Amino acid sequence: MTHRLALAALVAISLLSACGDSTGPSGEPITGPGDYTRTVRAGGRTRSYVVHVTPGWSTTRAAPLVVLFHGAGGDPAGMRRVTAFDATADARGWLAAYPEAPTKDWNLGCGHCTAAEKAEVDDTAFVRVLIDDLVANAGADPARVYATGLSQGGQMAHTAACALPGRVAAFASVAATLLGQLSEACAPARAVPAMLIHGTADPAFPWLGGVTEEGLVYLGLEVSADFWAARNGCDGAPVLTPLPDTADDGTQARRLDYPGCAPGEVVVYTLVGGGHTWPGADPALFGPDLGPVSREIDANTVMADFFARHAIP
Repeated sequence: MTHRLALAALVAISLLSACGDSTGPSGEPITGPGDYTRTVRAGGRTRSYVVHVTPGWSTTRAAPLVVLFHGAGGDPAGMRRVTAFDATADARGWLAAYPEAPTKDWNLGCGHCTAAEKAEVDDTAFVRVLIDDLVANAGADPARVYATGLSQGGQMAHTAACALPGRVAAFASVAATLLGQLSEACAPARAVPAMLIHGTADPAFPWLGGVTEEGLVYLGLEVSADFWAARNGCDGAPVLTPLPDTADDGTQARRLDYPGCAPGEVVVYTLVGGGHTWPGADPALFGPDLGPVSREIDANTVMADFFARHAIP
């Protein structure tokens, strides 16, 4: 089976699985601001996630929702701690959801490269049902749902954009380039605005890309951006803007904007000297083997500004 057919089959199975699950959402009812653990049935499994509800939450106002995927081996608590995105959600009046992977990794549709795919975990169905749960029970705005993630969680954000373009208004990946296997199968029905944030000294996902011994292809950052630019109808050479060096942390930020995208948008932040980390985060949360944490940009701020510009028509 080709990768395109494999992803198509995965999406089809997701639809059937979601329809076949009769058990509704459960867990803590959302009654006001705070943190809630919710469970849903998706793909024949009971799945869980944590949602942070902003202090400004109201049942009368639809709120944008950001879904944040943890990296391989991680969990929602770790993702919340590393990104500190709850504070960004509070400042903007948004919801922040942190899904949990039962195998500690995600099904990326990459040809059995993860434990989740080998176990036939249907993460696409899970994301769909999670969104539906928060639209129905937390007032999430279905036109303003965004996906992001760190490391393999960033690759899951790419995957969600490919498989759920009718649910994901825009996405941002951090320390995660596009998998070559996924790019062969990814053909979203609409342009999905994309932001890619990556360090040139990333030891896990090389900035220039590479191929593992198992044949897994990591596309380079700019190749990944070119892919989304083509999907989003961008026309013209990207415009490079060096950003002021303000943090004196050994890294340098530069921004690449792809012009003429209609209606999509593609923005790339390259952190020269940056590692496999979340820009703007507390460096103490990352081991030295992951490389430097750039503080030249704040990932939360730039992606929230980016998300705020986009909604599903």
